[in-house]
This record gives sequence, C-alpha cells and structure tokens, in this order.
Amino acid sequence: MINWTVVLWTMIVVLSVGFVISLPYLSVLFARLLASAGIIFVIAEERRALLIERNGKFRKAIMSVTGHRWRGGTNRIMDPVTRLQASWENRYPDANEWDIILDSGTGLPRGRLQTLAGGLHVLGFPIMDRVKKYWFTWTSKEQVKHEGEDIRYQYKTEKELIGHVLVLQDDVYYIEVKNAEDANGVPLRIVLAVTGQVFNPYKAVYGTVHWLETLGNQLGDRVRGWTRTQAYEEMDRERDAISRVLSSHPILEQIARNYGVWVRLVQLDQLDPSPEYRQLTTAKYEADQKAAMRVRAGEAERSFLESTVGYVGGDAGRRDAFKWQNVAQLRGTYVEGGGKDISIAVPASTEKPEEPPKK
Repeated sequence: MINWTVVLWTMIVVLSVGFVISLPYLSVLFARLLASAGIIFVIAEERRALLIERNGKFRKAIMSVTGHRWRGGTNRIMDPVTRLQASWENRYPDANEWDIILDSGTGLPRGRLQTLAGGLHVLGFPIMDRVKKYWFTWTSKEQVKHEGEDIRYQYKTEKELIGHVLVLQDDVYYIEVKNAEDANGVPLRIVLAVTGQVFNPYKAVYGTVHWLETLGNQLGDRVRGWTRTQAYEEMDRERDAISRVLSSHPILEQIARNYGVWVRLVQLDQLDPSPEYRQLTTAKYEADQKAAMRVRAGEAERSFLESTVGYVGGDAGRRDAFKWQNVAQLRGTYVEGGGKDISIAVPASTEKPEEPPKK
C-alpha cells in the first residue's frame, strides 16, 4: 500500500531543493528582465561602456570587456551580491582611474552563474540613476557604383543619440579639414582617415563636448598650417610620407592624455583641389580653348585671303577672272533671293590695251 504522506513530503523536499538551487539563476533572469526596461539593472554589451549619472552628475562607469578592468578597481566580481555591494560605492573620483587596462590578476575562473549574468550590472536607484545619452556625429565612407562606370566612393555623415561608448575597438573615422589651401592659394579638399579607439570613456565624453569633433579640429589646425607651406603637386607626390608624419604627430599624445583616445594611424584619404576650384578651372580652360579656336580660325582666314590676293594680283588675267567670279556669285545670290534679273556694270580695266602692231 502506497504511503501518500511520504510521497507528498518527498515531493516537497525535492521541489524545495530544486528551488533553492535554481534561485540564483531565476534571480539573474529576473534582473535581466528589469535591465531590459532600464530598472535597477542594466546590460553592458561586449566592448561597450556605460556612464551612469545620478541627478545629472557622473557617478560611475560600467563595462563588459573580457580580460580587462578599470585602472582604479577590479572588474572581477564573482557573484551578484558582491556586485550589488560594489555598485553603491563611488570609488574612482580621479579621471585616470577610468582607464581600461589589461586584467593581469589570476582571480577565480568564471562560474556558470557569472556566465549567465554576462554583462549584467546594477544601475542604481530608479529615476535618480540613469545611463547618460549624448549625440554622436561621425562620417563613414561608402562605395557607390553606377552601371558602366568605375567604382567611386562618397562620404556620409550621420548623427545619432547613443547611450554607450565603444571602447578598445579600432574603428575608422573620416575627418574633413575645411578651409585648407596650398602655398599658391589653391583651395584643397582634404579628408583624413583616422584609426583609433577609446580607452577612457569618462574623458571621451566629459573631457570635451564631442571628442571626435575636437580631434578633427586639432588635427585640422596642424594640417592647414602645413599645407600653406607647399604646393599641391608636391603634397600629392608625398602622400605616404605625409601620413607617416601625421601618425606620429605629438598632438596625438595630448589627445590620448586629455580625451582618453588612442589614435594609431592618420592617413590622407583624399587630397585634391576643391570641387568649386575644379569647376572654375574647367570653365576657364573651356573658355581658353574656345578663344584659341577663334584665333586659329581668324589666322587661317587671313592667311587664305593674303595668299588669294597675292596670287590674283600678280596677273591681269587672274584679276579679271576673280572679278567676274565674284560678280557671278553676287548676281546668283540676288536671283535666288527673289530679285529680278539685273545687269551689272563692270568697270573697265584701267590698264591701257596693247596697241596693235603698226604695219
């Protein structure tokens, strides 16, 4: 006979043990649901950092970059309880403490719970704490191919309201240097391809209004001052050398120190006369060509007339023939135009006719 009391208690014990074992996992799943709504928790995706403000003032930064940590503290938090405790502390008041560096410590291996939590972090108090959002503008290069033409490229500028900072991830940003000209005053269109990565999100966002725009302004000032010392043809022949000089310019060290951005490579992606200058020179070239054609046509006509007059004037018979030919052309033109037949008086030759030989 089955003892239902024993079966019931056995089921209660098994369910209780299962619930206790799965409780941390259920808690993580519940926290992730709250994070998706931006309540108490937040998720930082790989290679992204989030800046947390409390009542409009910076409080902390969180990130998910495998094998790295903040310079001012550890990123190896083994359990949600410790993570929750650490999240309430503002331990990194110095801007340099938010440098992302390699995590050389041994630490404990990642457990299943930590793997499940992934990029889950404590955001803070609802309403009071929030992820900072800001406008970010960047320029990308796109390939444009028209049928029957060579592959061409165009630059596209985009602006987006974002709530993260890409960190330790190389990306290429295109910066246009405006109002540049060469030593001869030829306006130039210069586009720099800058390869870099953010290693301190606090400095990149709070150190300047827009770190990429600031980088472009500071590089642009140096490039404009340099282009005014050389002719365009010289610069065009030395593109690679110019890129090497720009990639090692001392200003890049200042940008890293002040704005937390490593710039590894600066290249001249475009160095050409401006489109407006090209249109002006093209129009001038076409005008010069038309003027030259008119001059050549006038010279040819003058040469023809000079040769004709010289040929006709050298003989009395040729002069009479040339004269009657023009008279016939004039008469034919008049008749074709609807005029009546006319008689044209031709002046007699002024030369004295030869006297007949005397008998």
